[in-house]
Amino acid sequence: MPTGNYSLIYSYIGYESQVYNQELTNSIKKDIALLATSTQLDEIVIQATTEDPLHHIYSPDIGVSSLDISEIVKMPALLGEVDVIKSIQTLPGVKIAGEGSTNFFVRGGSADQNLILLDEAPVYNASHLMGFLSVFNPDAINQVQFYRSGMPARYGGRLSSLLDVRMKEGNKKQFQASGGVGLTASRLTLEGPIEKETRSFIVSARRTYADLFLKFSSDEFTRKSSIYFYDLNAKLNWRLSDKDKVYLSGYFGRDLNKFLTLQYVIDWGNATGTLRWNHLFNDRMFSNTTLLYSNYDYAFDLSNEGDQFNWNSQIQDYSLKSDFTYYLNPKNQISFGLSSTLHQFNPGYKKGFENQGVPNIKAFEHGIYVGNEQSLSERLSLEYGLRYSMYQLIGPSTSLSFDANYQLTSEAKQSGVYKTYGGLEPRIMARYLVTPTSSVKVSYNRNRQYMQLLSNLSLGLNVFDIWFPSTAHTKPQTSDLYSLGFFKDVNSNTYELSAEAYYKSMTRQVDYKNHAQLIMNRYLEG
Repeated sequence: MPTGNYSLIYSYIGYESQVYNQELTNSIKKDIALLATSTQLDEIVIQATTEDPLHHIYSPDIGVSSLDISEIVKMPALLGEVDVIKSIQTLPGVKIAGEGSTNFFVRGGSADQNLILLDEAPVYNASHLMGFLSVFNPDAINQVQFYRSGMPARYGGRLSSLLDVRMKEGNKKQFQASGGVGLTASRLTLEGPIEKETRSFIVSARRTYADLFLKFSSDEFTRKSSIYFYDLNAKLNWRLSDKDKVYLSGYFGRDLNKFLTLQYVIDWGNATGTLRWNHLFNDRMFSNTTLLYSNYDYAFDLSNEGDQFNWNSQIQDYSLKSDFTYYLNPKNQISFGLSSTLHQFNPGYKKGFENQGVPNIKAFEHGIYVGNEQSLSERLSLEYGLRYSMYQLIGPSTSLSFDANYQLTSEAKQSGVYKTYGGLEPRIMARYLVTPTSSVKVSYNRNRQYMQLLSNLSLGLNVFDIWFPSTAHTKPQTSDLYSLGFFKDVNSNTYELSAEAYYKSMTRQVDYKNHAQLIMNRYLEG
């Protein structure tokens, strides 16, 4: 920006805006703390951003919704609990899997084609209570970004959508405690400064307590049953200097269902961890370097007249990624980065009647990208990028071979990299301003997906779903999504009108043969 006098406006939803007059003679950095506002809105407002009332008109983004947690908590609650995913299921282009389910389908895709992130770490099963609630505790969540189309080049791995959930960072000024008691669960959140303006924390816990009341039932089956879940969110952040910040966050949650009369136990859970370093090189360039961990597993235990049976399944991720943003000039914002993930698949192992399982599989998934947000004129702006993804199966592992009739022909020990897939994923979005209050937008996205969810629909429980990677027999899925939208502001941002149309083409979709057995089947591809 040229030297001179400027008025800077700082604003964020839920906080009072502040205006500062600044004489600009050289590069400066100015941090402002906003005060929370007590203003209450009667209606629920979901809009693409909170910074500019006309952002949805001027931004090239299409198919993107930003939901602030202060708005999510005003939505109808299930059993006294508000839910992030239930709010997503109310958006256009999203279809729910059914009542009492956290699964959702976006623009003709399947449930496993949605990438769900918590502080950038993937969540592979976002359900509690057999799907009635999600794993996201609203007291620990700050903001939710949902992409139905127009996915930025830095993201990949799924065909249909991205749900990016970010946790709160903790109050840097004073200690706070909050909580709630609902029909099914209670919550407690503690947050505050460790060192004012430098370090802060937040810890949020939640647990259901239906199991405590079941013990008083006169029915033996109910009295000997136990159904509950718990989860814990925690986050620390350090401001090391004016140019460096470090964030450490984690999630741990588990469901436990015991039916002692029937002599079986089902439990499942997620764990995630995120360590992120934010570095400011200069007034034009900054970076985020992130180390990620994710784990999802479930177990089914059955006792029958002295016989013990156990079935386990698990998927683990270890990731390292770096993202860079460079402000070339006021009309060009360049982003680039790379990522690498180690996937460890344990599709299933059973112990009991006979010990056997589906062979464990390890795979690397790499990505590299570059993108640019460019304003060509007052009317025309672009956001475009190119991503290259690569997927490598690595040993030691056992690969299975099948004939044309899907009968097993051989098993072979593998080491090193023994199968590789990859390809380019172009992304482009464009916005043309028809009038100062209306615009037309178009976008094109290509995505690749290297894993799929095998659903045991006959069991009626998504906890028994199996994450299975692409192999020599199961090739990666691809999709091409074309979108067109018209956006109009009415009566000085009192109303927003929008209409979107899309065309989606998908290849190599997974289907099952008749009477397919997915659980306790060593030869899933046969």
